[in-house]
Amino acid sequence: MNDSSGWTDVLQARLRERSLDNVSILNFGISGDRLWEGGLLRYDREVIARVPRGVRVVFVLMGINDLGLTAAVPEAQNALYDRLVLAYEQIITKCHSATPRIAVVASTLMPFLPPSDDYPTPWPLSHPLREETRRRVNRWIRSSAGGGKAVPDGFDHLIDWARVVCERDNEHVMQRRYQLSDYLHPSVEGCWAMGEAVDFRCVGDLSSGV
Repeated sequence: MNDSSGWTDVLQARLRERSLDNVSILNFGISGDRLWEGGLLRYDREVIARVPRGVRVVFVLMGINDLGLTAAVPEAQNALYDRLVLAYEQIITKCHSATPRIAVVASTLMPFLPPSDDYPTPWPLSHPLREETRRRVNRWIRSSAGGGKAVPDGFDHLIDWARVVCERDNEHVMQRRYQLSDYLHPSVEGCWAMGEAVDFRCVGDLSSGV
């Protein structure tokens, strides 16, 4: 999203409405990037290196591409689950060990299955086995965020975007209005819903800027 309609833009606008103009949101999302292969290295460069410049909160929304680019067979998906959990744990440890401490806001991985088997333009990498791994990862994320509250050695907060954007009666599929034709990428309306779903308690006291 390069037209100022991403969820980070929505959140930035909400901060300005609260006269928090001294708070900036940096979006380091990269198309096709993965958490395990590349994401951890980028974390040191793009988060830890910016601590002296005022980074105090990090939002973690990575893992979908790891699912899609890992073979849709049980052995590979099980191994990937373990790697993703390890990667999240490393991010939590590094953030909490930083001086000053960085709060970690986790997001659940959003659904990507098409609404039907004959849907014409699905995400080419969608697969039931990958969907099962997504659900397993989300269960771990939710438990590690204490249902949205900080837990020892876990995420400080949770944004359950998977539940925000999914169909009310089908957690495997994104709502039609929230998807961008492939049932993976969020539409402008989907990004708006994501930005509006961020609870300001996730970012704590921002009066001094971040």
